[in-house]
Formats: sequence, structure tokens, C-alpha cells
Amino acid sequence: MMKILRVFIFGASLKDTEYLWQATKADTLMTSLLILSFH
Repeated sequence: MMKILRVFIFGASLKDTEYLWQATKADTLMTSLLILSFH
């Protein structure tokens, strides 16, 4: 069961790596701006 799940996650991550990378960079930027604005 875990093996299948791991393979599925790995496949999804390969497919969406670029999108996730862009989203992560955007989230990091927004979080940084929020933190800076609160301090």
C-alpha cells in the first residue's frame, strides 16, 4: 500500500515539479512580505 502511494506521489511530483516550484516561490515571497509587514 505504501509502495503504491509512494510511486503515485513520486509520479505526481515529477509531473508538477515546475508548478510546485513556482507556487512555493510565490508562497515564500508572500509569506516574507507578510512577516516583514507585521514587524
